Amino acid sequence: MADQVAQPTEASNTTLQIVSFNCKSIKSCSATVRDLIRQNDFVLIQEHWLFEGQLNLIGEIDANVNYAAKVEDHYEEFKDTIDQLNEIVLKYQDTHYIIIGGDLNEDFDRINKRKDYLEKFVKETGIKYDNEGKTFVKVNGEECSELDYFLHKLGKIKPTHKQVLNSVMNNTSDHHPIKMKILYGISNDADCKNLTKDCTNRAVKWDKVDIDLYVAITNEQSDSILNMPLETLEQATSVLEQVHGFLNDAAATCAANKPRYNAKPKLNVWSPDIKLALDEMRKYYAQWVKQGKIKDPENNIYQQRLRTKKEFRRQVRIENAKVKDTEKQRIMETRTKDTKLFHQLVKSNRKNRGNAIMDLHVGDICMSGEQNVMEGFKQHFRNLSNSRGIYSLRE
Repeated sequence: MADQVAQPTEASNTTLQIVSFNCKSIKSCSATVRDLIRQNDFVLIQEHWLFEGQLNLIGEIDANVNYAAKVEDHYEEFKDTIDQLNEIVLKYQDTHYIIIGGDLNEDFDRINKRKDYLEKFVKETGIKYDNEGKTFVKVNGEECSELDYFLHKLGKIKPTHKQVLNSVMNNTSDHHPIKMKILYGISNDADCKNLTKDCTNRAVKWDKVDIDLYVAITNEQSDSILNMPLETLEQATSVLEQVHGFLNDAAATCAANKPRYNAKPKLNVWSPDIKLALDEMRKYYAQWVKQGKIKDPENNIYQQRLRTKKEFRRQVRIENAKVKDTEKQRIMETRTKDTKLFHQLVKSNRKNRGNAIMDLHVGDICMSGEQNVMEGFKQHFRNLSNSRGIYSLRE
């Protein structure tokens, strides 16, 4: 022990072993899970298939178990889970090392909207991952896709590549466990200082700071500091602490807030008019927020914000109406040209509630509304009953 204390600059690194395993019922894979827990530091278990009242059974495998998770496989729930992970990464990426492991229910080699959303999250957060082999096995024993991953953001720490444990003899799941190793530890005092410096001292983006407000706050606080005595060490220390405190408060007040990742549904339509209306709405919204979100009907900025918001929604409604009209016209045209496509369009249109076609074409006249449609039917059958119309049809 004396030698270790006398030589603080020697490297003191430790290997951390992490395993992720989709067990597909922990009752049938308890032996595999027990072996993985004994041989590794962390084991991430998915799909234990236990009811809430049975979760205590996991504790019978090993005492050091933390079980709290619930995941959905639908697209909307999948997006919501990715958004929550994004919030976690954005919140802790500057102060923590992040590792996300498990069955993501998606293969990065596929092409679909789930994979695109997951890939967008990876690119925006700068998270890294490895493709090392198939992890999912079909019922016929064929390895078909890679669904299990480790997503990590470890800074200067370099983990080993993901290892697929495809030779576990007592594994009854259709997923192979995956494993990664991390060599962690601070080797000497210099590395500790550099690590602290990297995590705390960051360049200030002054173009995104309200400089006038910052100057006003610091000037107001500095006037009271100038009159404080500095005769003893304790007084000087107290002054420095107060200066440090109000500088931090001023920076937090004036700094631009990091944009929150918000996965609201995107617009289904787009046009140059919508873009102009959106830009104008955002401009006045920013001015309204800068004024303190004053909801005064006589305030000009507040009025402009309401006006631009109303105009933006109007442009979206107009574009949606154009799309619906185009869809209606396409259905009417395909009725005689392509019956298969016609039925497909009608079926897809029925799925959109409230989007039923309420127009009736009689000759060259388009009739809308309940009364006009009824009159159109009368006119149509009146024409059919006309003897001249029947004769011309036979001709």
